[in-house]
Amino acid sequence: MRKILSCLCVVVMLCYASALSAQDRVISGKVTGSDDGLPLPQVSVFLKGTSTGMPSDLEGNYRLTVPSTGGVLVFRYLGYITQEVEIGDKTIINVVLVPDVENIGEVVVTGYGEFSKKKFSGSASQVTSESIEDVPMANFEQILQGQASGLLVQSSSGQPGSAAAITIRGTNSISSGTTPLFVVDGVPVSASQFASMNPNDFATTNILKDASATAMYGSRGANGVIVITTKKGKPGQPSFTYSYQYGWNQQLTRDDFLPVMNGRQKVDFELLTGGSGLSGMSAQELDVLRNIDTDWVQEIFRVGTLQSHEVTASGGNENTTFYISGNYFSQEGHVINTGLDRYTLRANVKNQSGNFNFGTNFSLGYTEQQTTLEGNAFIGSPLNAIYWANPYETPYDANGDYSAIMTGQPNAVHELMENPRTNNSARVVANVNMGYDFPFMPGLSARTNWGVDWRDAEARTFTDPSTYSGQQSTGNQGALARGNSRTASFVGTTSLNYERKFRNDHELNVGLYQEINYTDFSSFNFTGFGIVGRLENENSITAGTNSNGFIPTVGGNGVQSSLASFFALADYGFAEKYFLSASVRRDGSSRFGDNNKFATFYSVGGAWIVSDEDFLSGNGTIDNLKLRASFGTAGNQNIGDFGYIALVNTFTGNPYDGLPGKTLANVPNPDLKWESKQSFNVGIDVDLLAGKISGSLDYFVDDTKDLLMNAQLSRTTGFQSQLQNVGQIRNSGVELSLKTTNIQSGDFTWETSANISYIKNEVVKLADGQDIIGGTSIIREGEPINSTYVVPYVGVNPANGDALYLDIDGNITNQYDPDDRRVGKPRQAPYFGGFTNTFRYKGFTLTAFFNWVYGNEVYNNERTNIENPTYFVDGMAASLLNAWQTPGQVTDVPRIQTINGLTTSPFQSATTRYIEDG
Repeated sequence: MRKILSCLCVVVMLCYASALSAQDRVISGKVTGSDDGLPLPQVSVFLKGTSTGMPSDLEGNYRLTVPSTGGVLVFRYLGYITQEVEIGDKTIINVVLVPDVENIGEVVVTGYGEFSKKKFSGSASQVTSESIEDVPMANFEQILQGQASGLLVQSSSGQPGSAAAITIRGTNSISSGTTPLFVVDGVPVSASQFASMNPNDFATTNILKDASATAMYGSRGANGVIVITTKKGKPGQPSFTYSYQYGWNQQLTRDDFLPVMNGRQKVDFELLTGGSGLSGMSAQELDVLRNIDTDWVQEIFRVGTLQSHEVTASGGNENTTFYISGNYFSQEGHVINTGLDRYTLRANVKNQSGNFNFGTNFSLGYTEQQTTLEGNAFIGSPLNAIYWANPYETPYDANGDYSAIMTGQPNAVHELMENPRTNNSARVVANVNMGYDFPFMPGLSARTNWGVDWRDAEARTFTDPSTYSGQQSTGNQGALARGNSRTASFVGTTSLNYERKFRNDHELNVGLYQEINYTDFSSFNFTGFGIVGRLENENSITAGTNSNGFIPTVGGNGVQSSLASFFALADYGFAEKYFLSASVRRDGSSRFGDNNKFATFYSVGGAWIVSDEDFLSGNGTIDNLKLRASFGTAGNQNIGDFGYIALVNTFTGNPYDGLPGKTLANVPNPDLKWESKQSFNVGIDVDLLAGKISGSLDYFVDDTKDLLMNAQLSRTTGFQSQLQNVGQIRNSGVELSLKTTNIQSGDFTWETSANISYIKNEVVKLADGQDIIGGTSIIREGEPINSTYVVPYVGVNPANGDALYLDIDGNITNQYDPDDRRVGKPRQAPYFGGFTNTFRYKGFTLTAFFNWVYGNEVYNNERTNIENPTYFVDGMAASLLNAWQTPGQVTDVPRIQTINGLTTSPFQSATTRYIEDG
């Protein structure tokens, strides 16, 4: 019996020992960087061959449960060399990651591949996700403002989600657009629809600027290329995040705008100038108006709030990773009854199985935008109403109803609140990519990527019959306008690549590509009249008949275009110090006739890592010094789709027999060809003091030839002009970028980054040398494009109050002559840049950022209206109170005079009086 009990005890103990050996164990440790010894947060730590993993915390600590059998831990972090550690019997594993000197956070993504910045011979700037996430704005283009050298972003609208104007290294075209090409995960996308995408999904944004970087895009690369890569999952256990942002814009006040007269000043001004409708009022009525001083800025503008909710999930193992995000963004506009609501969903999956890899990206966005009229053509638009609306008028009467404006002008608040304008859009951007590495030839691989950018948009404007606009519409009873458009853009790229390193010092990478692009666009719009009831839809429209006059207007459009391309890319490196690159691309476009349907674009570039030479080895100051140069061409095909063929217009009401007819709309030009930009760039990149200081300096010259412009024709042709390749523009300049780590002590870091750009723009050639004059600007050979063009204004004659001008011979005169106009500064700033300070302490970050422009001029059109006493019945500028009145008076405001009962001013608007620094 005792033997049996002893045996049972041995068996139990063996089983218990076996169970202990099968139990999991906990491995913990800390991850730091060898460059500064600081902890590294969010390092991907996972057990090789499994999905078991986790990221390190803010202090670099990790804690992971692994099988007792051990295995290999993998430590992966962007900008550092991935490290694998055998677990063995260890329970604490501290790891020091070494910076990847070759790719230290510096991977340039071109859309057709990724390149180490060390080996890259082109000119490119990168904006990281941290810079984007710190700016809660609906407009992605505005987030880029001041973030990179050579990139100028100008916003002409304050409405949430409205697109901004972007140029890279100056204006390269007169009539074919200056917007760069945007590429998201290999799919070209429309820049005007970025409001439907979530910028927080973007991992990196690469701005490609010179020929070595853009020539691979051929006919679409002349204006530069902005390549965006989205966030992807990392190996490890699934992780989930939720983030919330809340903010508001500052309330605008009268001090933010041009000073205008108050109620008392305006009443007295009207009575003084005469001809006012106020002259028939009693003294008591006038005193009532004098005591009213409506602040139209407060009535029309508000404190707009914004908020963002975002959820993400990511994870995977060594073979498969995934990333999913959902976001809701809402922003109230500065102007009442304006704003933006955006809903986005994005997902990607990446898989590597042996020699085969597969990936897919999917992004869905939907936006609802409430907008308002902009510009200066209508008093109901906000920026006009705050000036033109009289201070003694009020938006509401004593009963709380909308007031009728005494002058018959619209009540701006009534217009904004009761005439909603909405833009709704849905967008899908998706792609599928596959690749295969051929086992029989190491380095040989095949890749294919197919993507789509599908957009559906609807714009609707409801004009209430009770508003001023409604009473001015056809039939004077309101209107409803609706427009729908649909765009589907497809791209397919297939390549064969060969990459090999041989004889230790030689590297070769060659790729052959074939690509197709196809776009299908269609639109439809209508406007119906005679609104009945309060339904803001088609049911409120009165059916149009000849008797009631409510005949609706209908329009639409449809067009397809395609681009077929074949190109090759090659990169060669020797001894990790000398690098050469070359590309050649052949494009064929449906937008040109048979005579010039195809064009060839090319580039060559080189880079020399001077710091790796023996004469600089062991230098304790210079970590990296690289010289680079490039030369090449790119094109522009943004001319519309039918310039090379004859188009026909249909008209009704033939004066001869009353029947419809057709006429030629243009003079066809079968010889139209691509605008072509020839670019030269030299640059230097430097890193000093163990990475504490880094910077780059570039000099470039871009010549854009064969500009597509309308050239004047003989009157005998029956046409004024024909689209031809007749112009040339040159942009040259210098770009400087600098980044410094000022303080790095313990948990505190202070970093500074700055960039400055100077771009000289010159119109080299125009059609027959003819100036192109548009209002107060001019395009002239030898001058920057769109320079100001007005008569110099030199002040007021103290003796009689006449406005004084400078004639073409330099003489002062009181006679205005448009032939005395002179070319001023450009409207686009030649100098611009940005400056950022970032402070980090543990998990907290404070960023201070500003951008600037210098050297340009703008024409202040608002002043031409509110400083013109001809419009005395509307709001007037306070500066008119200083108008000349008595001989000897010294002032800058000419006398106000009445001619035939009409109040007017002797000075003209197209003068330097209204020119201001940009």
